Amino acid sequence: MVKFFEGLPLFPSRCVLTPRALALEYCAPAQALADNIRALRDQHSWTQEQLAEAAQVHHRTIQRAEAAQGASAETLLAIAGALNVDVDFLRFDGMEFLAREFGVPREQLTPEFIAQKKKELVDPNYATVKLTRVTASADFRLVSDAMAMFFECATKRDDIQDAAASLQSELNDLVMVGSDIDPTFRRTCEVEAFDRVKELGKLGAIVTIGLRRHRLSIAKQEPVPWTTLYVIVAPEFEAKEFIMVPKEQPIRFA
Repeated sequence: MVKFFEGLPLFPSRCVLTPRALALEYCAPAQALADNIRALRDQHSWTQEQLAEAAQVHHRTIQRAEAAQGASAETLLAIAGALNVDVDFLRFDGMEFLAREFGVPREQLTPEFIAQKKKELVDPNYATVKLTRVTASADFRLVSDAMAMFFECATKRDDIQDAAASLQSELNDLVMVGSDIDPTFRRTCEVEAFDRVKELGKLGAIVTIGLRRHRLSIAKQEPVPWTTLYVIVAPEFEAKEFIMVPKEQPIRFA
């Protein structure tokens, strides 16, 4: 199982820290709500007026919410719908959760404190893989270096699952042929794979990829150099910059 994290904080030995999993237990103050709405609006590259139009509320309602002046339950439902998230996502207060988790006052959660806690909680059985968002067909050039692939679609939406399955099939072909492939044919495969990425983008999902170079033990033989490709499809607002993977994770051959 791949474990996601967004940089800070990091809890590799626990369940995945996501607003969907944790927000039900904690009610965010107005400032956290304001920060979440503003951050999600920025991800959509919307102005306050554009968000208000999408949510069918007055633009001053958005202004008040982002000024930490609160919002009604009906307004939160409208804003969440426009941003394609749950109300619980809007209300999630990560700092409050961490304060409760560590048993310290909120004011003690300095970047230095959180960084130290992250070091203490890192699981030595896991490795960190940096992910890069796919924004061009050339980003798939590194696929040819992979010997195996781990592919995960982090949503249950049928339309995204269908598009992700097509992408997985095309990337499997690239992994199978490796670097011993005609450059022209490789470019054709890369362009076709990126077409699937664009389809996913229209559905509100993005594709991130990363390579992990490690050594693979097979039976009782000496470990051999190995490269695993990680491909993650996720809604844009849930995309992560890193994943943590078991160092002894079983390899799925393409």
